[in-house]
Amino acid sequence: MYTLYAAYFFGGLGVVITLVYYLRYATIKSLSKKYEYVSSNEAKFFWYALLSLVVGAALFLNSYIQLLFDAEGGFEFIFGIFISVILGVAIGYAAYAYFKYYYPSVIEDKLNKLRFKPRISPETGKEMRLLDESEEDVHLTEEMIAHEDAAVYEYDVWVDEETGHKFIERYDIHLHAQICPNCNFRTLRDYKEEVVTEPTHDDPGLMKNYFSCSYCEHAEVRETRIAPLKEEEGVRILS
Repeated sequence: MYTLYAAYFFGGLGVVITLVYYLRYATIKSLSKKYEYVSSNEAKFFWYALLSLVVGAALFLNSYIQLLFDAEGGFEFIFGIFISVILGVAIGYAAYAYFKYYYPSVIEDKLNKLRFKPRISPETGKEMRLLDESEEDVHLTEEMIAHEDAAVYEYDVWVDEETGHKFIERYDIHLHAQICPNCNFRTLRDYKEEVVTEPTHDDPGLMKNYFSCSYCEHAEVRETRIAPLKEEEGVRILS
């Protein structure tokens, strides 16, 4: 009976975690904030929810096995625990592999839908236009352009062509997994940065980014130019 109560607890906990995630998501009005929330939290919340459900299912199975054998002795209890653990570990590992190797692509599809969903102008109530790369630079600061060149952030500029009203949204893409050219899973991550040549006021510098795939262990190095230091600021700007 205690095992059955524990199964209900963990099963209910998984449902609660899922509901909390969706309730918090529903309270966010801005699409760019929804993007940030999904990017930072969805995989984590769903993994914890699924883990709770797997534990609950394993405990429920253990309780069912004991009832099936009308068990009151220790052997049936230990047998039920053994079967439950084996199945729980198998399902848990399958869930872990799914979230680690496949689910990043699912999240990326959701993020793209949020990012490129048409924005509505607060001035006219009509759809705004998303500027392309060749049009948006005139609306961005030098720092923003440097962020885009260094693949740290991406900026979208939405414009109401009737009134000229615009807003700029920033997206953190630096920590997003990329598609591995070897296995085609979205499991390629930037794990290390190394400044090879420091920039000066006259000459640009050079930085190397080291990438590794967590699935097939493919590795590669990419070079990024570092813009010369600004005279008036004396700070490094990536470009």
